[in-house]
Amino acid sequence: MTRFNHTIGIELEYIGEANSPINAIRRIGNEKNMDSLSQLVDERGVYHTTYFADRWVIGYDDTVDFEIKSPALLDTAEIGDVMRGIRNGGGTIDTRCGTHVHIGIGNFNQRQLNRLAQAWCRYETALDQLQPTSRHDSQWCQSNVRIVTENLTTGPGQSTRSFGADLTQHFADLHSCRNFSELFRCFEDCDRYVKCNLTKFESVGTVEFRGHAGTLNFRKIDAWIYLCHSLVLLAEGTKPITATVATFDEMLDELAASAVVAPKRPKVGTTTETVWSNCDALFADYADTFFVQDYRATSGFKIKNQKDLVAMIGAGTGINTNTVRTQVSKWARANGFSIRVTGSNTNLRQYLVSRRDALGNGRHRGQSTSV
Repeated sequence: MTRFNHTIGIELEYIGEANSPINAIRRIGNEKNMDSLSQLVDERGVYHTTYFADRWVIGYDDTVDFEIKSPALLDTAEIGDVMRGIRNGGGTIDTRCGTHVHIGIGNFNQRQLNRLAQAWCRYETALDQLQPTSRHDSQWCQSNVRIVTENLTTGPGQSTRSFGADLTQHFADLHSCRNFSELFRCFEDCDRYVKCNLTKFESVGTVEFRGHAGTLNFRKIDAWIYLCHSLVLLAEGTKPITATVATFDEMLDELAASAVVAPKRPKVGTTTETVWSNCDALFADYADTFFVQDYRATSGFKIKNQKDLVAMIGAGTGINTNTVRTQVSKWARANGFSIRVTGSNTNLRQYLVSRRDALGNGRHRGQSTSV
């Protein structure tokens, strides 16, 4: 599980029947006392399902069989449970299926939206290496880079998607967009079926990332959501975005390690500041217990034994465990510690490289045979 600063949502497309997966998900919800799963809403026969702020919903999808949509989330734990329920109920995926990730960016201004478009152009080609070829530029997830390079002022055929390709002119064109309508025309050609889709920004304040293949493998989507969230954080901040197409290693360096906006220290006297002060004290007095060296972190450290750390702070302060866990993560980022202070992918870089290599060697090419 990974926790996030921005809200996340997900749409899981799958093939099969609906009754068994619905029952399996509800059963998991009952076992874990989670109303969001036990009260899964059944809207089969409906394509545009209702949005529920506190529970998941299943509906019909005209390109596959069914699609299960989440409420707004702050971590990925429920996604793993829902995927398990679909699998337990006999659901599976094929090349028709996609996995769509939504991230809340309702606070973004025009500069940040323009930076998001620039950042996507830089990283799209590298991110494609984590997906089968069926998702590289399909009818349902078209390349934003192709649209930008064909439709903006330089005219068609003036850029490529090869690693290191110069994006200077395209960045300048995106930067010159004065409002959302201009950016929408430039970046998407007014089509929502693109990998980085801003159609819902003005109405609900989200960006949709459509590039991931259908999957019921939690580790794959946990890592993908982390990368998309890091890209949003990069756009939200002020760190320069290089105007070239990133290599895979550059993408990992910049998204899986350093594309983070450090949270501001909370005001003195607040509950969150109490947690931060406790983290300060524990780092000074219990470094060997809760912190270890990590070359990827700007501070040179990452958190270990986080469960025990959260429990100690919670017991000493009486603050809710979820609040403590969230603030420990924010404190870690603010102080340059390893970013993934929680999560199942403890070796994120190695995992992503292995996925890239497997796809490059022809495994799962064109079809996601491993769900």
